[in-house]
Parts: sequence; structure tokens; C-alpha cells
Amino acid sequence: MATQSTIIFKYAELKAEVERTSRGDFSTLPRDFMVIISDNSIEIRCNTGKPPLNYLSKSGITKIRLADMHARLLNIQCDIYFPLRFYLNTCKDNLWVTKLLIENPDKIFWPDFCMHENQEAIDFIMKNPHQIEWEPFSSNPLAIEILRDPSNQEKICWDVLCLNPAAMDMIEKRFIENPVDNGLNFSKLSRNPSAIEFLTKHQEKISFDDLCANPNGIPLIEQMMERHHFTGYTKYLLAGNPNGLQLFEKLWKEGIISNGDIKDCRDSLYNNESLFELDYVKMSKIRTKNIYYELIEKALSPSRVDKWLKYYIDNGGKIEEFDWI
Repeated sequence: MATQSTIIFKYAELKAEVERTSRGDFSTLPRDFMVIISDNSIEIRCNTGKPPLNYLSKSGITKIRLADMHARLLNIQCDIYFPLRFYLNTCKDNLWVTKLLIENPDKIFWPDFCMHENQEAIDFIMKNPHQIEWEPFSSNPLAIEILRDPSNQEKICWDVLCLNPAAMDMIEKRFIENPVDNGLNFSKLSRNPSAIEFLTKHQEKISFDDLCANPNGIPLIEQMMERHHFTGYTKYLLAGNPNGLQLFEKLWKEGIISNGDIKDCRDSLYNNESLFELDYVKMSKIRTKNIYYELIEKALSPSRVDKWLKYYIDNGGKIEEFDWI
């Protein structure tokens, strides 16, 4: 049975407007493909349409228990767009998924695996240096010591390195040495949560749209927003910013963001984890109930009850008097 979550909205007024534009039912939103990775299981939801990667919606989930199914699981084809194994390679923050792929190296898709942010992945990658895809690897914070190695400087993709929150010392040094032809991408750098101090010094180079997606960029956005127009794309990115909902709601109340904009941004809002709180007490009760049913299923399996009944009859009992309690 799939563990369910109860979702509570933090922003009551914003919630009401998003619900209104969704005809009062969040299940009507286009949550078409979803994979939920936990410590020892994978939950898959497949409906129709393009595959957003949201973990909050829990309806329609099928849970696949892994145990001895590792290799088999990696060959499962999702009935929408792409094999599950390619999605697993993109789960860069999950150590269990990393270990699963290391156990099945033929299933590794190296461009995505090079972005796995844990030491086990880095160690395995360094045992296979010929497999390194330097463009995605340049974005990996745990690869920073390897990227700093002088022998690897020519392999770095500086454009993608601008997304790496651990690389600001390298980025600043390169900018100082060559302020013009340096290969840096300020659109990507504007999204880097570690780049705020650097961006504050060089505001003329900031991409305001991309800054609105930066979780640490809200104070800088507030400084700059009088000089910039909020486009539909800007509003969409701000709606998805985990630290941007208070500003988003403020702009909505001031009329800068309209009800129509909220409807256009609802996918981004729905994917914003900060709009929700998980009811851990209720989740715990549901989990306990699931464990209870699993224990009952094991304890009262037909084969076990049959053994009890046989033992009872063999020792002089009558079948009509048999009581398993």
C-alpha cells in the first residue's frame, strides 16, 4: 500500500484562488507522470500528457517494492514517455538510487549519473574516468575538488559551472582574470543560490527572469523589481521559488499579479513545496495502519492458519471449536 500524505496549504488566500482556477479540485491539475523515491521503494504514477516531476500529489500511485527486484525494476518501461531507468539516473540526491545504479552499472546513463550529489557516486565516477561527461559533471557540487585540479581546467564547461553552488571562487577568479570572454553564463549564474554576493556587485549582468528562480535572491529581487517588468515567465519562475511565495502573494494583492496570472502559474505553484505542509501525525497513523495490515496478512496467511488448525485437530480439538485468537 502506498504511504499517503495529507497536504495543508500555508497561504490560505492564494490556495483559494488556485483552487478556484482549478474548479476547486487539485486533482484536475496536470500531474501526469510522477515517480516518488524513498529509502527502499519507488512509487510510480502514470496518467497522460507530459511528465512533471512533482512528489506532493499522491493520488493514483502504484508502489513497487524492491527487495530482490533491483535488476528487474531497472528494466520496467513507464507507459508514458521513457524507461524508468532513465528517471532513476536523474535522482541525483538519493543515495539509495545511486547504490542501486552502481550495483547495475549497465543501467547507468552517464550524463545524468555525473550529477549525483553523494560521495559514493563521485568515487564510482572516478573509477571510470573515461565515462565522465564534463558538461553535467561541472554542475556537481561534490565534484568541486576534481574540477579545481589544474589538469581538468580545460575540460570544464564554464557555462554549466555557473550553476554549481560550490564553484563561486573559481567563477569569481575567472571573471576577474577575463571580464569579457570568460565563457560564464549570467543567466545560469543568476539562478545559483551561492552567487548572490557576486551578483549584487554586478547587477547590470543579472538576468532578472532567472534571478526570480533563485531561492536566495528575494532581497535582491525586491531591490531590482522597480527597474524591471514582471513578464509571464518571470511570474512563473517566482511562483516556483520556494522562498518567493510571500513576495508572490504581495504582488498579487497589489495587482501586479492578476488572477489570470495565477491560473497561468498554477503548475509552478503546485510544484512549490513551500506552499504545503505535510501532516506528519496523520501520515504516521496511515503508515502504522499499513504496517498493521501487512502484519495481519503475514500472521493470518492461509498456510499458517492451516498449520494451526491441523495441530489443533491432531491434539484432540474439534474444528467447530477452533479459535485462532
